[in-house]
Amino acid sequence: NQNEYLQNDPLGVLELVSQHETFTNLKDSLLEIICHEPKILFGTDKILSLPAQILESLLKREDLALDEIEIWDNLTKWAHAQQPTVDKNPFEWTKNELALMERTLLKLIPLIRFHDITSKAYYEKVIPYEDLFPKKLRLEIMKFYLTSDIKQIGLLPSRSFFSAIDSVIINTKYIALFTGWIDKKEAVKETYKFNLIFRANRDGNTAASFHAKWNDKGATIVVAKIKGSNKVVGGYNPLDWNGSGDKNTPNSFIFTFENYNNISTGKIGRVIQRSHAIRCYDTYGPLFGNSNNGSNDIMVTNDGKWSSVTNSYPNLNIPRNFEIDDYEVFQVVKNN
Repeated sequence: NQNEYLQNDPLGVLELVSQHETFTNLKDSLLEIICHEPKILFGTDKILSLPAQILESLLKREDLALDEIEIWDNLTKWAHAQQPTVDKNPFEWTKNELALMERTLLKLIPLIRFHDITSKAYYEKVIPYEDLFPKKLRLEIMKFYLTSDIKQIGLLPSRSFFSAIDSVIINTKYIALFTGWIDKKEAVKETYKFNLIFRANRDGNTAASFHAKWNDKGATIVVAKIKGSNKVVGGYNPLDWNGSGDKNTPNSFIFTFENYNNISTGKIGRVIQRSHAIRCYDTYGPLFGNSNNGSNDIMVTNDGKWSSVTNSYPNLNIPRNFEIDDYEVFQVVKNN
């Protein structure tokens, strides 16, 4: 298990795979794990021994799930650990010490997204190190904080990070996509938590099991893996599954992924007939759309059978009748 090895010896594992080109894919996977679970390394003494090349690879990534000021704090601690003879107070540095720290941080400082650091945090934690910055960068930072003329410092965009998700079907990349679909704009930060409440193979593939877990839980995302294929289908209910009958909302949607390993194959269908967007009955699982010819846009029967007939949502070519390997339902909770 990659996560277990990383928890026990993150430096050893990363250094080993970084030494061999044949392990490039494994290295990328390990870096992704650290970015999604940064406390494995960041904020611990382990980061102080991290080779500069690996730290550079991490700082280049857009999915490093830490506030930028935390990244900066870890970077300065790392730099001091590489140069233990340099005074801990930057205001007391000699010319030689300044030159030494400049060489240590030359490739790494440009990887910090200073536009995501507040002016207060910048004043308290970054200004002491400003003598390390190229003149052009210092002027750009000053302009950013003192005027509204620029929104971004340097060429790197804000990091876009999302927490790991407890799922046997989808991964973190889906969280960014679902967040964007819910908010109807590109997702940059983690706006919602997606909490797994129901998994059919674990909790029971019946309507009673579904409602026992899901009533009174609010907004939900349903995700199902179609048996014998790589296809995923599902939908978003911004309301709840309480009560009986139709529910009206303009914000629900259904979706499909032709290949669940590739989120670019995803298609979304926003509700058209909003008065029948969601249907709730104790003897059924999730129902999206009005009844038509014995089914709904997505219908899950009492005994866990799935079907689809286009009605209240666009036609996404979901199979008429299909079996699933498993399905999961996530509570969608807006972050404070």
